Amino acid sequence: MSEPYGKYRPLVTIVGRPNVGKSTLFNRLVKQRKSIIHDQPGVTRDVLIAPVKGEDFYIADTGGLLPEELRSNDDFAPYIAKLVEGIIPASDLVLVIVDGKAGLTPADEFIIEHIRRQNKPFLLIINKAESTKVKQDPEWLSLGVPEDKIWYISALHGKGVPELIQIVKSFLPKIEKKQDQREEIPKISIVGRPNVGKSTLLNAIIGYERALVSEIAGTTRDVVEVPVTYYGKEFILVDTAGLRKKSAVDSAIEAYSITRTVKAIEASDVVILLMSAEEPATRQDLRIFNLVVSRWKGIVVALNKWDIVAHESHQFQHKLINYVRGRLTPMNDVPIVTVSAREKKRVHKVVDVALNVYKKLIFRVPTSQLNRYLLPIIQETPPPSYKGKYVKIKYVTQAGVKPPTFVFFTNFPEGIKESYKRFLEKKIREKWDFTGVPIKLDFKSKWKEGT
Repeated sequence: MSEPYGKYRPLVTIVGRPNVGKSTLFNRLVKQRKSIIHDQPGVTRDVLIAPVKGEDFYIADTGGLLPEELRSNDDFAPYIAKLVEGIIPASDLVLVIVDGKAGLTPADEFIIEHIRRQNKPFLLIINKAESTKVKQDPEWLSLGVPEDKIWYISALHGKGVPELIQIVKSFLPKIEKKQDQREEIPKISIVGRPNVGKSTLLNAIIGYERALVSEIAGTTRDVVEVPVTYYGKEFILVDTAGLRKKSAVDSAIEAYSITRTVKAIEASDVVILLMSAEEPATRQDLRIFNLVVSRWKGIVVALNKWDIVAHESHQFQHKLINYVRGRLTPMNDVPIVTVSAREKKRVHKVVDVALNVYKKLIFRVPTSQLNRYLLPIIQETPPPSYKGKYVKIKYVTQAGVKPPTFVFFTNFPEGIKESYKRFLEKKIREKWDFTGVPIKLDFKSKWKEGT
């Protein structure tokens, strides 16, 4: 089964009302701009989790929490509250952050009482405490929080943050280091058009609501990362904002979200491209597919909402899958999985296939096997001549992984035509299973021209 956060690092969660500096503190702790910061309230909607730089614990950023009577007309407030409710029980420590300049508010008091009822250890973090007046304000002590659990910081300027990290560590359980820390943890991203069910799939895989799900298009803005242990295998699962064509992007925040999604693809090992079975392989789906392949990432296509066509004949379903496969050119050697994220059907099949694609992404073919197999094929079907001269390929080796990269040594690298490159790739795929993995072929000179 899936276990969020794995078993190897404790989890610390930041909570607070909107615009108190939660995301600023989160970004400073992870030393990356992973959470979107904006003056507009309610920008952070999902729960973001990342390892604290140089430390053995995770930090979670959450959306602004408010009591029901203060939520006004925010459509997302109930969803955000639900996500915060889901993350607190899994947390080892909660950081309740308040705005030192603005002073104590009813929303702050509500959050502190709420965390107390959860029976979770917490620290009260007074942010924006650049002025000594903030520290001297007696209203913080009126909350009944012991002085040794109240900390004054400036998340924006970093003041007090290193000391806060040490205090946080003193409250966390000791963990045993993994025996093999050298093994890389694969990163698997879920991408697709808006409202195809990316967040629903992530929630279904990990078994609880971790990403915000709504019928409102553009709900997911941040890149949501979840460390997961799946039957003893660790990986990072990433939910992303829906990718739509540029002409449909209507806000600066959404444009920034899309930029983050593209960067998430570039940082991924394997991408699950989620399509809707109602309307699969649209032009935008294919744009995303080509984006992933051009970045040399492993890829799995998941046809979501399969429950809608489940009542159709097997012939219809087979034709639908073949239609999608036929649209995935030039790389049509891609695994296609049918899934219903809403009904939690075959969701773990998607994980199994993605992890299998990752294995192929890092697979190395021994040089002796490559040459023993390919050189006779090349001798039987040699490359076309170049400028009236024979093109010779004498040696091949795999130079790298992620993606698998094969180097062919030849007297005329510039003389290898695209059709012959496709021929060699086809032969490699016929011998070794690289389904879902783009293959890179490089040609290098070994002899001087005319040899």
